[in-house]
Amino acid sequence: MIIAWRSGWAWRFQFLYAGVGAIGVGSAWFHGLLSHAGQQGDETPMIWTIVTWVYCLLFIDPDTEKAHPTLQRVVGVAAVLFCAAWAVVHYMYSFVLVFQGTFGAFVAVGLVMIYREWKKCDNPAARRLGVLYVVTLAFAFTLWNVDQIFCTGLHALPGGLPNPQFHAWWHVIVVSEFSGAWCGVVV
Repeated sequence: MIIAWRSGWAWRFQFLYAGVGAIGVGSAWFHGLLSHAGQQGDETPMIWTIVTWVYCLLFIDPDTEKAHPTLQRVVGVAAVLFCAAWAVVHYMYSFVLVFQGTFGAFVAVGLVMIYREWKKCDNPAARRLGVLYVVTLAFAFTLWNVDQIFCTGLHALPGGLPNPQFHAWWHVIVVSEFSGAWCGVVV
């Protein structure tokens, strides 16, 4: 986030990285205390960050930004209003499945947008990075959902096998995704 700020990147990229940091704090709060407020501190920044990620992808092309400045503002305001409404309603009702579905829908939209950009790319290293990014994000999302669906069974594996902690792996993979840690693997 500091690099984005010092480099003069658009506010949306700074906000994206701030969101990743907020998820880290909220996640530690939630997983450390297992409280309702902690859950909101984890899940609400996840929605804010994924919405910001999709917004960044939507306006990733400078030509799109220049051609549609009003659209960029309207979508930005809509995103802020959605995130604010989400925070209030989710805090009141704490709907886990709706949260997962909403997050998953934004991930799917983002992956489609990445694919759109990937098709235009002619740099082999960047194309490999794009494939690795999508595959690891899809893998992490699958691990998270397997953990959610089979949580009880994973805590009682036969033969005293340890819980594979798929939820923890979700966090590790996604943080490395959004921090750009995979870049050095491919390029």
